[in-house]
Amino acid sequence: MSKDVRTVKVEKSQELKDLIAKYQQLQRQTEERRKQVQEQAEKVQAELSQAHQQLERAMDDTLADPSKENEEKERQLRRKIADLQFDLQGAQGRKDRAFRSGSSDANATARQAVHLAKQEAQDAIAQHFDTVKKRIEDAKYEYLKALVGYRQFELDVEQGIFFDTVQAVGQENTNVQRPSVPILYPFRFPSDGDNFYGVVDVEVSRAYKRGIITRGSVRPEREIN
Repeated sequence: MSKDVRTVKVEKSQELKDLIAKYQQLQRQTEERRKQVQEQAEKVQAELSQAHQQLERAMDDTLADPSKENEEKERQLRRKIADLQFDLQGAQGRKDRAFRSGSSDANATARQAVHLAKQEAQDAIAQHFDTVKKRIEDAKYEYLKALVGYRQFELDVEQGIFFDTVQAVGQENTNVQRPSVPILYPFRFPSDGDNFYGVVDVEVSRAYKRGIITRGSVRPEREIN
């Protein structure tokens, strides 16, 4: 189960979020313009292909009947083709310009966002790192104190209650079985069985490097992945 166990919550500023949104909007606008110009270019290309086919048929007609009318039809188609070629060049030029212009604005915004993100990340480290680190230090101290508390409990039970009583009543040779506190096995690797009471290298590595706590290290309801 994924859980939020942050010591402090840090997030992007509204200014940084706005820059990211602006970049994404510029990207969408550039793509829309590129798509529109591409559609125009494809339409002109289709008209140009059609005009070339019409010219070929007109040339065949002129070969079969070299009349003024057929020659004029050829000239009109050649002018149409020339005009369409200019239109196609213009459409392709506009597509390239739209991409360059949009990319330039988007790249400038992206660079601005990255520089701001770096500054905000550095500010967050400067402001909160000691707090995050202190939580780990305090948790380690509390854990070690808890182990000391376990040891003190063990001594209180086995010595303070039982052995002190045995000595007080002169029963050092008693055959009564000595009570003992169950062993916790704090150095057990999770792969060898549940280890709810110790911390070994693999568990530290998983938490520190991968941000996870697996069952076996903790009870199932406390797993973080």
